Amino acid sequence: MERTGFTVTKVATGTYEVEYNTSFNDTPAVTLTQNYRDWNDFGYEGGDTRDNCVLVASNRNKFKLITGDSPGDHTDRNFTFIAIGS
Repeated sequence: MERTGFTVTKVATGTYEVEYNTSFNDTPAVTLTQNYRDWNDFGYEGGDTRDNCVLVASNRNKFKLITGDSPGDHTDRNFTFIAIGS
């Protein structure tokens, strides 16, 4: 996976920090989503709407997120994000 402009660090199971290579001038707007199995597995019928990711904290340098399963446990999952600002 190509990563440009940021570094991802796994802090604990299902918990990650994403640090920007160049800080924003102000705290950016961050949106997240997670993918359960595989980005290209269109035939997969599982998953649960309660599987999710949560933005825990955000500033101009980095943000922290948690990915989890349907019972609410921290679980390692694929995720993607958009951070936009100035």
